Amino acid sequence: MVYLVKFFNLGQVGASNIIGIWSGVSNCIPLIGAAVADSYLGKFRTIAISSFRTLAGMLILTLTAWVPQFHPPRCTSDPSGQQVRLTPTTTQIAILILGLSWMAVGTGGIKPCSITFAIDQFDTTSSEGKKGVSNFFSWYYTAQTLVQLTSLTIIVYIQNKNWVLGFGTLGLLMVFKQTALIQDNELDSQGQVTNSRRLCIIQQVEVKCLIKILPIWASGILCFIPNAQQSTFPGLWKGEEGVHQFVLLGFCEVFTIVGHIEFYNSESPEKMKSVGNSLQYLLVAFSNYAGTLVNIVQKVTRRLGKTDWMNDDINNGRLDYYYFYFLIAGL
Repeated sequence: MVYLVKFFNLGQVGASNIIGIWSGVSNCIPLIGAAVADSYLGKFRTIAISSFRTLAGMLILTLTAWVPQFHPPRCTSDPSGQQVRLTPTTTQIAILILGLSWMAVGTGGIKPCSITFAIDQFDTTSSEGKKGVSNFFSWYYTAQTLVQLTSLTIIVYIQNKNWVLGFGTLGLLMVFKQTALIQDNELDSQGQVTNSRRLCIIQQVEVKCLIKILPIWASGILCFIPNAQQSTFPGLWKGEEGVHQFVLLGFCEVFTIVGHIEFYNSESPEKMKSVGNSLQYLLVAFSNYAGTLVNIVQKVTRRLGKTDWMNDDINNGRLDYYYFYFLIAGL
């Protein structure tokens, strides 16, 4: 959000729309990635191929900050000598979206397979294996939280100093991951499955099992709307007033996500574990799309008042009404 507004010279609503749509797409594609993994490639190959696509997207995003022609100038002077901000050109927006698209496609293959691939390493028929799976879910989310903490502190600190270095650091981490991936043979010389627990082929779709999951899945959409929104407008303002709300959102996320992850994996059909796991990302996608109600808020409040709540000048806007007192709190 900060990059798009401060560096790419987009308005708040425009930047929020790009983030919302991109995040929504990124969390819809895992449904496709899961089907490909379960039906054709297997989880490991899907993760490996998708990692290279994510790397390509990260490199393109780095180039948008590095190459002057790929982003608008910070500011320029009009004939009267006033400083004006130039909006990005169509080509610059296209390059930005290209990078984000590759990242979306890449994460679409990684997200639904990473957890199920790890679970395949446990013997779920034994009590020890079941206990290991249960512990894995907790440690997995703990690791994810530590990753986010690093991203929101160290990486953000680097990006505040230099956007190229910040994005480049993330790209370098993706390169290290490609040195780390060593492919195992999942098929023998005759094309038969060597480990049926790691390479699942869908022969029968158990629709009833997925239908039973949907009510709990749908109930999580409203819960995730505030979490989806916290990566946009709150990043543009600081203050002690916002600290406790984010703590509560954190508790909301912790108590919801861990339960959802374990629920989808335990209730999904054996041969559709990746598809079942992708539902959690589809949940986030719907939450992001529901969060694009900022467009409605902007139009309605502009019509009813002198300035809209989502005004680019946050001193004149009323983000507090939108976030923590009315709309989001009501949802």
